Amino acid sequence: MYILGFSINLLTLFGMVLAIGIVVDDAIVVLENFERIMRTEHLAPRDAAIKAMSEVTGPIVAIVLVLCAVFVPVGFMGGMTGVMYKQFAITIAVSVVISGIVALTLSPALCALIIKPEHKEPIKPFRIFNDWFHRTTMRYHRGVEYILDHVAIALGIFAALLLAIALIYTRLPTGLVPEEDQGYVFMVPMLLPGASLQRTKAVGDELSRRIMKLPETENMVMFAGFDLLSQAQRPNVAASFIILKPWDERKGDEHSAMSFAKRLFGIGADLKETVVIAFNPPPITGISITGGFEAYMQSRGTATIPQVAEMAGKLVEAAKKRPELAGVQTTIAANVPQYDVELDRAKARAANVPIDSVFNTMSATFGAYYVNDFTRFGRPFRVTMASEAPFREKRRTCATSSSARPTAT
Repeated sequence: MYILGFSINLLTLFGMVLAIGIVVDDAIVVLENFERIMRTEHLAPRDAAIKAMSEVTGPIVAIVLVLCAVFVPVGFMGGMTGVMYKQFAITIAVSVVISGIVALTLSPALCALIIKPEHKEPIKPFRIFNDWFHRTTMRYHRGVEYILDHVAIALGIFAALLLAIALIYTRLPTGLVPEEDQGYVFMVPMLLPGASLQRTKAVGDELSRRIMKLPETENMVMFAGFDLLSQAQRPNVAASFIILKPWDERKGDEHSAMSFAKRLFGIGADLKETVVIAFNPPPITGISITGGFEAYMQSRGTATIPQVAEMAGKLVEAAKKRPELAGVQTTIAANVPQYDVELDRAKARAANVPIDSVFNTMSATFGAYYVNDFTRFGRPFRVTMASEAPFREKRRTCATSSSARPTAT
């Protein structure tokens, strides 16, 4: 699992539990056949091991191939199903292969070395266990015989179980992937498009002071200028990660992470032109940031940003009408204030100034310009050209290379 990048979680642990059972089953097949041959044919341990493996080698290989044929294709599935079951399938497939190798090599060798031809009575603790196991087995046999003789009782018990399952299914809440209280929540404060980074930071600081006063909050960190929903840098958006107190200090549904996230929606209601979005992290990483699923829309023609935003809005409105979906939204924003810059190309050529240099200088002045990457101390660093803050705050019509400095990020 470490080689494949899997972590120890519920899915991999469940896969390991099943795989351990399969490993034991393969070894039991070898052991029981070996013991039967020794008891009935009175062969030496080595000869019994050779004959036993000549009889069960084919079935063991077939077991491994059948299980791999079931689980290996699941490991290559995409989408949400692949995210949920890939680790489970690969864990079982690899374990099954290892179990087959162990059953074909190590198990017969240990049988020939350890098991003795003669049968002796075990020590008293094992005799007590064997007697109890035998009595339990006989009671089970009598119970099965009783059920077979009274089919009406068996059908009644089966019908009662079906009714109980139906009642549980109709009463318990359902969902695609049920939410879990993982001890932290996400929050995204959003200002109007075009808001400066300093203004976003000020709003974030005010929200942080209010959230730290809540009884459920233990710690939090906020990054101004990062949009958690679109994974992009936007000056009017911030990303916050709020760590909650331990579960034993937040007893009751009103103090759960889900309830806490709902209350965060109104914590910045009095802040002008600010919208706060808070949500519980998804129970399975990779499905979506806010739970549910993600979809992407691509324009393969010459559509402009406003046209793409209009089409995305229509798609969102149509999705909201579906009863299965809730909280549908889009991250595209076409109403961001922009400057329309016209370059006098003839004058630039007359001054022997390359066109790309003009645009690169403007990028470095008003935003950031990517230069290259370099490796130092065993880590890659990105070189970004950006003007100093005082130069970016002033609206200049031109910029020189002396007003920009490279920064490694």
